[in-house]
Amino acid sequence: MKTDKNWNGFNILAVEDSKVQSELLRDILEQNGYSVYLARNGIEGLEKTRELNPDIVVTDVNMPVMDGFKLCRKIKSDTALRNIPVVLLTQLTAPEDIIEGIVAGADNYIPKPYSAEYLISKLEQIITSHDWRAKNGGTNAPHEDGDNLITVSRQRITNYFASAYENILDKNRRLNESEHRLKAVNDELEQVVIKRTADLMAEISERERMAEVVQESEKRYRRLVEASIDYIYSVTIKDGRTIGTVHGPGCEGVTGFTSEEYYADPDLWYRMVHEEDRDAVISQAEKVLAGAPSLPLEHRIIHKDGSLRWVKNTPVPHYEGQVLVSYEGLIVDITERKNVEEKFYQAQKMEAIGRLAGGVAHDFNNCLTAIIGFSDLSMSEVGQENPLYNNLETVRSAALKASRITRQLLAFSRKQVSEPKIVNLNDLVSDLNKMLKRFLGEDIKLHTILAPDLGHVKSDPSQIEQVLMNLAVNARDAMPDGGEFLIKTGNIELDDCYVRDHPGIVPGEYIMIVVEDTGMGMKEEVKEHIFEPFFTTKGKDKGTGLGLATVYGIVKQNGGDIWCYSEEGKGTTFKIYLPRVYGKTEAHILNSVIKELPNGYETILVVEDEAPVRRSTVTILQKHGYTVLEACHGIEALEIMGEIKKPIHLILTDVVMPNMSGREFIERLNVLRNGFKVLYMSGYTNDIMSHYKILDEGMNFISKPFSSTDLLEKVRDVLDGQ
Repeated sequence: MKTDKNWNGFNILAVEDSKVQSELLRDILEQNGYSVYLARNGIEGLEKTRELNPDIVVTDVNMPVMDGFKLCRKIKSDTALRNIPVVLLTQLTAPEDIIEGIVAGADNYIPKPYSAEYLISKLEQIITSHDWRAKNGGTNAPHEDGDNLITVSRQRITNYFASAYENILDKNRRLNESEHRLKAVNDELEQVVIKRTADLMAEISERERMAEVVQESEKRYRRLVEASIDYIYSVTIKDGRTIGTVHGPGCEGVTGFTSEEYYADPDLWYRMVHEEDRDAVISQAEKVLAGAPSLPLEHRIIHKDGSLRWVKNTPVPHYEGQVLVSYEGLIVDITERKNVEEKFYQAQKMEAIGRLAGGVAHDFNNCLTAIIGFSDLSMSEVGQENPLYNNLETVRSAALKASRITRQLLAFSRKQVSEPKIVNLNDLVSDLNKMLKRFLGEDIKLHTILAPDLGHVKSDPSQIEQVLMNLAVNARDAMPDGGEFLIKTGNIELDDCYVRDHPGIVPGEYIMIVVEDTGMGMKEEVKEHIFEPFFTTKGKDKGTGLGLATVYGIVKQNGGDIWCYSEEGKGTTFKIYLPRVYGKTEAHILNSVIKELPNGYETILVVEDEAPVRRSTVTILQKHGYTVLEACHGIEALEIMGEIKKPIHLILTDVVMPNMSGREFIERLNVLRNGFKVLYMSGYTNDIMSHYKILDEGMNFISKPFSSTDLLEKVRDVLDGQ
């Protein structure tokens, strides 16, 4: 230890809550030429760091008010202070504590208790390393905590594990010194064996006790290491080449292979790496051998049982002087995390596609409303004998098909306008039974297993019917030579385990619908894409690829989840979970009878900002006996209502318009006069309608695009009070 008290040019801030420890630390540092400042806790330490800007901060970990980890994070997150080296003094040397130090951004740590020689040599090493990095481009940013992402330089990780390794060596050194001293005592005792027999036996007993303590301590440390990481491998290097690899005992749990199998077959590790990731793993090893920085690598391996696993491989090189002599690697099984991430990314992708689909709905629906309306008008005027009639009918059919596609896209995006009711799914399945039998055909047997105590759900019954019909379509196409189709219902409770693997679902009571077929099944790569819009394995003109996308959207819109299991040649099973509700069921009429096209005599005000939609709507109503007034927005409509004194029986208004919404227009009109009925129309999606409270109970609404038949029937229903 140095005895020169001359100042060596370095200022050290020591943060220690123990007065005895802080004074001892100051004496050691000042005796070796350091200028020392003291702080009693983390808050005072942070203030003095900002005030003094010391060359290095040495801090205890366990302190009141603010511990050393938090102080370190504060320093490293301050752009003005982050380049000041921070060293932790701690008795905590377990792997999780070392990792917490790394996360906090500390440059190194010194375990307690420490000798003066070890403390000074360690500080000199840290200062020298820090100066070298400063001269060679500075240090990496310690960490970035905003998104729970951590970036730690390879040098700091090496320093930390080197400190842990040095700590073990120091303990072993002290143990060896104790053993040497005991041996010397034994040598002396042998000269006076008769006189000191009793003392000698006591010394031997104490030595055995110490050996047991050390052995138990090593076992505890080994258990901690094996619990913190899945397993460790060690690679020995000579002349820049690998000469041997040892895999730790935990390797069998991760890979299925034992340490002995790896020893017997040195190339086993590379062969078990997934072929698409093999080049990356080899490149990582080459970087380590070349002395280049190597970040942790996440890659796939093939388990001994044939299953696919994800692991995180973190190499830590070990040098003697400037020569790389070995490196250790940490192998962590991250398969579960990867599976959850994949489900989350898939949910994000589906959400993005849904937003895109919902975004185009309004303008597209307005266009389709005008096309369908004018097609209906033109067909009624030219007559079926006119050559143009078939052309117009083709245009109308194409527009109606586009309308159905739009509705399917909106169902997928969870923005379809719906009318939820409290229903019992058993009743819906029973009502659909006959239709499904006719639809599936004689070669496919339909079975239903309905739970007698089934709870209720709150959903739009027509949407649930659409879900079952779409699944039946897929099942029928998967069984061209016949088979069996099963619908089963039941009550179920989804726990935290299920929720963890299915983002967006909350634990609780659900109603389950199981739909099974004995068809040809699906490959895994096909199953991964089945809910994506326009994805289909059917031939040309045999499907739009929107059937299962619609099912997915409806289930998600109703707060539920859908799960699929399928194997080639073994059929397909879909399980749908919808939240259970309590309350009285509401009546639902399946396949209501189509009414005859109605006429009228009443006066109607049409308020619509899209001119083509307004003109087609006005013309259709006029051709069927109604007196029609028109306005392009709410302000013009208020002016008309102020001038017209005769009764207005119905106001047919768009919801989203410039200047004021349809809902606001009606509220202002109610102040001026009453005695009229209101029918809202819109091509916007369900969430927009909910924003304007159009779907509240008692509101009349017709969704664009609509045909002349849809419009006339809805107008008649509202006027007649149905």
